[in-house]
Amino acid sequence: MAEQTTTETVEPDQTDAATAEATEGQDQEQSSEVLDENREGLKAALKKANKDAERNRRLHRETETQKKTVDEENVSLKEQIAERDARIAAQDARMIAFEMVVTYNLPPDLIHLLSGTDREEIEKNAKALKAHLKPANATDFDSGPRDVVEKPLSVEEQHQARLVELLRAKGKLPPT
Repeated sequence: MAEQTTTETVEPDQTDAATAEATEGQDQEQSSEVLDENREGLKAALKKANKDAERNRRLHRETETQKKTVDEENVSLKEQIAERDARIAAQDARMIAFEMVVTYNLPPDLIHLLSGTDREEIEKNAKALKAHLKPANATDFDSGPRDVVEKPLSVEEQHQARLVELLRAKGKLPPT
């Protein structure tokens, strides 16, 4: 028996179309797999980015809180420094006032009247106060010194003074 060989003739267009369809199907499958892998990678990257963003927001809030605390402490420290500077200035003015009381021989109980922020101003006030005070040797309320008025001598004192004059005149007593 003789074998029969059949030869089928396949047209080239049919082969190319079949191959193209098969290749297209594989490409779509591969593209789909690649897209699925990319989606998973993108989802993972997005989750990581979201976590990083949340961590950064939390750190930012903490930093802002710390900054506010530091700013409040700075304000508090600045207020303390200002208070200390004011106290030091007041103490300096008081020391200058004490010095002016001694220099101008003012009564110590009047030191509260010597006010000012610097030496010149306090000294000016001390001079003005000194000008309005009664001198220490004043004998009356009008704050002026008075001439000493001698008391009139009694009759006996007058006789004794006259006797001393006469004796000096005659040379019996040494001159004064």
